[in-house]
Amino acid sequence: MISCSAPMRNLSMLTPMVSVFCLFVLLYHITPAFSMNSTYTPVDDIKLDCGSDGNSKGWSGDINSKFFLPEEHNLKSKSSKPPKGGTVIKAPYTTARISYYQFTYVFPVTLGPKFVRLFFSPASYDSGFERSTDFFTVKAGSFTLLKNFSASRLANSLHETELVKEFCINVEKNQILNLTFIPLSTTFGNFYAFINGIEIVSMPKDLYYRPEGQSPTPIYVSQSPQFYINYNMALEMVFRLNVGGGLISPMDDTGMFRKWSQDIDFFYGGGLVHHRSSLKPQFSKIPPYTAPDDVYRSARSMGLNQTKNKQSNLTWGLPVDLGFKYLVRLHFCETDENVNSPGERQFTIYIDYQLAELNADVVLWTDYRDTAFYKDYVVMIQAKGVDDGKKHILSIDLHPGNDGTFYDAILNGVEVFKLSNEDGNLARPEMFSFPPPSMANESKPKKTTFIAIGSGVGFLVVITSVCCVVLWKLRKTNRWLWHDPYKGKSTRTKASSLPEELCRHFSLDEIKTATLNFHKELIIGRGGFGDVYKGFIDDGFIDDGTMTVAIKRLKPESGQDYARRQQVTEKTDVYSFGVVMFEVLCGRKALNSKLDREQWHLATWARKCIEKGTINDIIDPYLKGKIAPECFKVYVQVAESCVRDQGIQRPTMNDVMERLQFALELQQNADATQEKINPNGEITYHDVLSFHATGVDIYCGPLLESDSGIGLTTTNCGFTNPSLDSDSVSSTSRAIFTDNSKTKT
Repeated sequence: MISCSAPMRNLSMLTPMVSVFCLFVLLYHITPAFSMNSTYTPVDDIKLDCGSDGNSKGWSGDINSKFFLPEEHNLKSKSSKPPKGGTVIKAPYTTARISYYQFTYVFPVTLGPKFVRLFFSPASYDSGFERSTDFFTVKAGSFTLLKNFSASRLANSLHETELVKEFCINVEKNQILNLTFIPLSTTFGNFYAFINGIEIVSMPKDLYYRPEGQSPTPIYVSQSPQFYINYNMALEMVFRLNVGGGLISPMDDTGMFRKWSQDIDFFYGGGLVHHRSSLKPQFSKIPPYTAPDDVYRSARSMGLNQTKNKQSNLTWGLPVDLGFKYLVRLHFCETDENVNSPGERQFTIYIDYQLAELNADVVLWTDYRDTAFYKDYVVMIQAKGVDDGKKHILSIDLHPGNDGTFYDAILNGVEVFKLSNEDGNLARPEMFSFPPPSMANESKPKKTTFIAIGSGVGFLVVITSVCCVVLWKLRKTNRWLWHDPYKGKSTRTKASSLPEELCRHFSLDEIKTATLNFHKELIIGRGGFGDVYKGFIDDGFIDDGTMTVAIKRLKPESGQDYARRQQVTEKTDVYSFGVVMFEVLCGRKALNSKLDREQWHLATWARKCIEKGTINDIIDPYLKGKIAPECFKVYVQVAESCVRDQGIQRPTMNDVMERLQFALELQQNADATQEKINPNGEITYHDVLSFHATGVDIYCGPLLESDSGIGLTTTNCGFTNPSLDSDSVSSTSRAIFTDNSKTKT
């Protein structure tokens, strides 16, 4: 008899072992799909605190560092600290490496793609490095990352104190990552380069790069053949947005220290915001390090009104440079419990108004709800010749499809990268153009705007075109200065009601930057009240690139008001501003000793003409017939109030701005009426022949029409205004401030 107890006993022991093995295999395959906190561990993680000799919260100083070799050019650079202020500054912004000469960092890193982040904190550093004179180029091997770059100008336009520029660079075999900072070299003087911190972090090879043969390949929008993001290209991160969600700090990224910003400043329209804080996104289709879980926990959709959804889009507008290709990555995760099957929510994706995806369907792509996914697109933003310096608004539009159960669209995140050109260039056309010295005193009338700088204590105000009428006319001739809504908020004080697109307060640093710290080579005129400088305002304020402006630096000691009182106050600035208003109106200098003695001082002469009712006789001929009489009266009344002998009789600057806004509204209304009467003809107005005071009131409220002209209601605000009477006669229309006009000082 043969016993089978031993084999049966062995089989019973084998069964649980097989079960454990099968469970292990199953877990091995499904764990990545449900991983929530899988992060990437970079091989290279370098944080260099430039200009420092110590260590601070993970940042190491570059002094005596292996990354900053004691070579000739490097030895000419300095370690510098920003001026002490009231805010707490943390590494890497506590020190800077700064120099009038080229300097280079050398990073011996491993092979593969790297994040390269440059940290800037523009300031007036010690050893005489003015904040406004930082202009430099940054190169990484054969790549040009930044060209004629000014961190101070960019910070001014964004109203930020600190900047981070992020790039992606692949390091090949036998290569060393070098970063070279090259100050701008011109005949205008010394410009410097600086850097506060450098961060080098490894990334997975397949995170953004897509060479031929590696899938998924990005969709080349409206182009063919297929476009590949090869390892011989460099990328610049332009936007990284957590759609519908909050800020995700670098420490909360998936190990690569990426910052995810809110999308609210770039999103147009309404819709719904979704947020599921308890969501555990599945990563069965993409690696879990692609984006943090929080990106997929929040989203925007169109809303519950299906009829309205059919007639609208989800739209984002992102300002980018012309002349480059861009990688646009859209992150998706279907989180709506009502959407479980393919075809229930379909939508169309347009990028830069071009069809990118006809039938986008997140569940079709992922097979399941709550599953993270992304789609890559490459779009070419064509250069437009003379407009190369402009910012282009890259539009992302999602429109509901016609075949879905729900007429809706959804988006969780957006990343946009600029791709280097064939020559390895990532830099936009020069941010700042420098005319040769021989051209410094020549005016460029096509894009000239007059700016006046008061010199009062704590009251530096710069007004773009003091004449509201000029602003209105410039708008009608397509030379309107419009504040770019994507470049930060205006610094106009809250007390003023003047729209942001009409008026802006500039800081002293911004004016120094625009005039190269009031460089003598940029003086284009001299007047009794000060010198006039050619300046350059970049597209942080306007939307058509760098604009040439005339900036008058008023000297209080040369003005009548200062001469009488020997002190500078806010009301001194108001007086100077009134003088500039008369300069614009009359087209002459504030002081001109070549005229008859009573006409030497423009402000005094203008007030006499107002008293005699002959102000129209001294205005610039180019303005005659172009200004509505009611607007003209308000403008002159404001200018006259500003140059009163007693400071207490003068208005505040906010009062001046409110009255100029009212004058603009009068001009707009008059022009609209004229256009209705004569749609295709030239607009002409009666010239105001007499303009004199019949009484004096203290005024602040709106002007009220009356049978005898314009009467003034009486309240107390600081304006001392006459009631005005006038006669008028018809005049031939002439162009106002046309392209062949000249800058007047």
